[in-house]
Amino acid sequence: MPRSLIVKTSSLGDVVHMMPAIADMRAARPDFNVTWVIEEGFAPLVRLHPGVDVCIPVAMRRWRRGLVNSTTWHEIGAIRSHLGGQAFDAIIDTQGLLKSALFARMARGPRHGYDWRSAREPLSSLFYQHRHIVTRSQHAIDRNRALVAAALGYPLSEAWSYGLSTVSAKQPAALARGERYAIVLHGTAQPRKLWPDAHWRHIISHVADRGLIPVLPWGTDAEHERSLLLTEGRSETVVLPRMALDALARVIAGADLVVSVDTGLAHLAAALERPLVSIFGPTRPNLVRPRGSGYVSLLGGDGRFPDAKAVVDAIEDAMVQAGTSG
Repeated sequence: MPRSLIVKTSSLGDVVHMMPAIADMRAARPDFNVTWVIEEGFAPLVRLHPGVDVCIPVAMRRWRRGLVNSTTWHEIGAIRSHLGGQAFDAIIDTQGLLKSALFARMARGPRHGYDWRSAREPLSSLFYQHRHIVTRSQHAIDRNRALVAAALGYPLSEAWSYGLSTVSAKQPAALARGERYAIVLHGTAQPRKLWPDAHWRHIISHVADRGLIPVLPWGTDAEHERSLLLTEGRSETVVLPRMALDALARVIAGADLVVSVDTGLAHLAAALERPLVSIFGPTRPNLVRPRGSGYVSLLGGDGRFPDAKAVVDAIEDAMVQAGTSG
């Protein structure tokens, strides 16, 4: 059986944007075995994808914090031995960074990646034996699809999917059976992307008034504290426990609505075809915007946050389009 190695270690949005290329590959080359090198925190999500046969977790984020630790170098050596101990028919680095190119270099087989002008870090192209021109003016999903298709030599179709239709929904344990809920994603790793608390309280109140239970996930202690503050005094809200990405994906898959700032989980919501209202501020959403076959509303961007009324209007539209406004 032919074997391919995909290198796309992070971040969450980039990982989600890679999934359509995996779905393409499995449709065009069903005989290929697919191995994915992925940052350890995102591995549970990658394992949900039915097109991925083997997941190899790496820990770049943790390793960078412990470069003087012997355990770090032992783990790096183990990954190097693991990748070098097997042969691949195609090694494809879709990240285009020096760190991802190094992982590609550890494996045995023909290495494919972006050419000098196409890569996010041009020096990464020096690590590949086969360099492909993929314009940077495309959305990230289209770039990934184009690179993998060029590496494996199959034509791209206009239609595409994330390949996550097999992900089953799971209602939060705190909800009564059959209760409808909305996911509220207020957290982001970049403080400049945060939307004001007063706006979020207004949205949480509006969502609850429309018959949906506001459900707030979190990933850091600071996000947990903010979730508790935003829901203080509101018994109809649910602050989730900390969850691995696969469990959280199943909760998102069952939501009637997702309202989110610019964060990786918004892309996951779009991939799971949930009605999504996505709030942008300082960033420009054009080439990395959430995309999916479900309802997606993009508000703000280029230094301008939307006000609460604009988000409420988008929520109303999303509920009408999804048939959940009754």
